[in-house]
Amino acid sequence: MEVRPLSPDEWQLKRELRLAALKDSPDAFASTYARESHRSETDWRTWPPGGAFFTAFSDATAPGLGDASAPGFGFGSAPGLGAGSAPGLGAGSAPGLGAGSASGFAPASGEPLGIAGTWVAAAEPRTTHLISMWVAPVARGRGVAALLIDAVVGWARDHGHDTVELEVARGNTPAMSAYLRCGFIATDREPFTTGGTVLVRPVK
Repeated sequence: MEVRPLSPDEWQLKRELRLAALKDSPDAFASTYARESHRSETDWRTWPPGGAFFTAFSDATAPGLGDASAPGFGFGSAPGLGAGSAPGLGAGSAPGLGAGSASGFAPASGEPLGIAGTWVAAAEPRTTHLISMWVAPVARGRGVAALLIDAVVGWARDHGHDTVELEVARGNTPAMSAYLRCGFIATDREPFTTGGTVLVRPVK
């Protein structure tokens, strides 16, 4: 399995994946499909501002790694990202991102399986915010989320940051459990999204 940041020229794939996430797991994000489906090409190319948009792609030889990527393994966007952040275009999801489960998992090589973004607030220059995490239904339970988190933590380390921070939406217990398994710690800080929980992970 390969995880890499998308380039500005891959804005259409970024758009399709983000909109697929919003359609599949609307309760996991602060934004909505309706809001983001009207974003412009320029918006997509430049989002997230100052950050990166990682995508996990299948590999024909990638083994199932067995994490419990939960439905809606995501959270609302960070303050300053415009109620969920990404801009978007028409309906539909990326190829192969239709409903399904991990059983019978056999995506084509190079198929996108999940996404995660990074964003840095001006007021917290040494903190990376992990945003827009989502794993496609066909890929859940295969370690995709853990690989995306590793990529985000690596990005934070490369940029000299001390902490990775995220929010989990209220009631998303499976996602909370998954993040805790990946080294995040729940805090009592005020969340950006009402009812959410702020989690942090030190960058080592």
